Amino acid sequence: MKRWTEARPQGARRGGFTLLEVLAAVAILGIWFSVLASIAIQGQRSEGENERRARASLIADRALLELELGFAQNDFPGESVDQFEEDEFLIEVESMPLANLDLVDMDEAFVALLQGDLAGLTVDFQAVRVNVKWTEGHEEKSVTRLTYAWDSTRLAEALEKADAENGGAGGSQGGDGDEGGLGELGGRSP
Repeated sequence: MKRWTEARPQGARRGGFTLLEVLAAVAILGIWFSVLASIAIQGQRSEGENERRARASLIADRALLELELGFAQNDFPGESVDQFEEDEFLIEVESMPLANLDLVDMDEAFVALLQGDLAGLTVDFQAVRVNVKWTEGHEEKSVTRLTYAWDSTRLAEALEKADAENGGAGGSQGGDGDEGGLGELGGRSP
């Protein structure tokens, strides 16, 4: 049997792509799609982490608000540690005397007040820390809020006593219109 061959001039090429060119194009597209897929997965993961952090922040803020509302109604916290769960979050509320708290963690103006005008007073200054924890993969994450509370009635009495002992010099700093309630100075940390 006779084969039919096409007569073509030497060096002339037929139209279309060779198998090698098609394989190279498929490989380049595969790499490109892999990179895009990894970026999309990383974006999804990051969005999930940010959503959980935002929810934890809202839970911490809500717990702190409830505590501060209690302070306003003379519900002064004693030294305690309470834990409870909400969804996948563990909420820990710790109330401690300021003497147990490292002053490095506090607001500079508040530290100056404690070490200056209020030094030596027998008022129960409390630090209240709200810590919300959750697990992110193999890592534990947390959001912390910190506030300070004191019984303003006892503070006013201590300031008046200190003023009387000093012969009235300096004036009383307890008359701020918050008679008989609890004072609170927020020192929140992100």
